[in-house]
Amino acid sequence: MKMHIFFKALFTVSIFSITQQADASQFQINSQTGSGIGRAYAGDAVIGDNASVMARNPAGITLFTKMAVSLGVTSTTASMDILTTNEVVNESSTAINPNLYLIVPMTENFSIGIHAQTDMAPKTSVISALDALNQQHIYVTNNNILNGGLITSYRINNKFSLGAGIDFANSKGILYKVEKNVTSEKFDYNGFGYGINGGLMFQYNIHHRYGLSYHYSPKIKVNVNVNSETQQVPIPIPDALEFSGYDKIPATLMAIHYSLQWTRWSDIKSNYPADEWEDQYAGALGSTFYLNSVWEIRTGYRYEWTKPINLSALGTSNAKRHWFAAGLTYKMNKIRIDFGAAYLLGQTTNFEPSTSNPTNAAQLKSIKTDGIIAGVQANYSF
Repeated sequence: MKMHIFFKALFTVSIFSITQQADASQFQINSQTGSGIGRAYAGDAVIGDNASVMARNPAGITLFTKMAVSLGVTSTTASMDILTTNEVVNESSTAINPNLYLIVPMTENFSIGIHAQTDMAPKTSVISALDALNQQHIYVTNNNILNGGLITSYRINNKFSLGAGIDFANSKGILYKVEKNVTSEKFDYNGFGYGINGGLMFQYNIHHRYGLSYHYSPKIKVNVNVNSETQQVPIPIPDALEFSGYDKIPATLMAIHYSLQWTRWSDIKSNYPADEWEDQYAGALGSTFYLNSVWEIRTGYRYEWTKPINLSALGTSNAKRHWFAAGLTYKMNKIRIDFGAAYLLGQTTNFEPSTSNPTNAAQLKSIKTDGIIAGVQANYSF
């Protein structure tokens, strides 16, 4: 197999596995908090009900006057329907990812935070689609990204807070080349990258606050050994800009919260001009019901849209995607337990027949990916 074909396939399946996390923005943090999943991440950058607020907005950690920790785990199940001119293929798999967030107030106005989480994408196979198209087979069997970082935040006054941080991502994976369903070659790859993030929060009062954050995501370059030659291949993770708001409705037990997000997938074009990438946009609206001192219930809806990404013969399936989410919190003394789940309904992406394919070769007609994300999280304030 020619070297450039190998690298293109590596890039394709790496991005494919990353996008199965429901949203690749901010190095996959859209599946890393149980509380956030339950509201479809609507308003998550300013709600600040637990330490995981730093994942969306570093300025949010100034909401805490005492040390706080959040420890959780999420489950992401991707289900993929592939239609070709010859067959229908159904693939599904599940990935489990732990997460940890810690906030330490240093002074009345200055706080630091530490976070760590893994991002193992569901191992949804792409062998079937590529096999049906009579192409060389590249398959990601294990793609694990360890994320971590340090956050600092400063409260300017009782209205404004600023935050910034540095992120790192360490990627490890194994690719198999499969021909006629037989593994012929195995490729190990790993890489490391740095990123930064910043945020601003405006708190009108305890019932109304708004935030803006930007994540310049780590740019990972992996070393791949091919035919005894080491090559460096970039695995880009897109940057993201997010606005969030939170409003408690006076004289009620209800709050509404919302977010708008932009993810810069189009930046990848500069390195891969042959592939068409478009920015992704997302809007989310959620509500929280503070039933009593013990229970909270939350709901959320999120809509994501972009032009389908078409990478050679294999395209990611979700030009549009709907989230339907719900969750709850159980509180006892200083401990909060959060549960959240969301169903992701993806749009079917249709493909035009290729005139370059041999007449006897199967062709890809459509791909559709749905998903279920669930999470549980324990939070403690010291």
